[in-house]
Amino acid sequence: RPMPPLKGKGRTPQKAGRWQTFLIDGMRTAEFTFKTLMERKGVAVEFVGKNGVRLFKLNGVSFTPNFRLVGTNEYVVVVGTRQAFFANRTKYQMFRAQYPEIILHIVKPDGSLLRE
Repeated sequence: RPMPPLKGKGRTPQKAGRWQTFLIDGMRTAEFTFKTLMERKGVAVEFVGKNGVRLFKLNGVSFTPNFRLVGTNEYVVVVGTRQAFFANRTKYQMFRAQYPEIILHIVKPDGSLLRE
């Protein structure tokens, strides 16, 4: 008997064997957790998201950080797993080399810096 679709969390099946990630206010779970914790600490963050206001071009590859710290020239990428970090590590290095005037923080959902 087929499994009923998930409601409110996790991933839901899509056609052709692909999976669709459940979003909360347009954010993945790790991003939403980070935003919530930063708001509770009184840190103003702006969600930039995948189709956000700031898209950076890196040698033909586009990159948008997850958040911008309001009032600063600092951006934040929230990674849910170390695998996610390693999958994009080259992109982070390219960003830092091409935009040295912009500070890029790579953090876990709890806001702690990821040891690179």
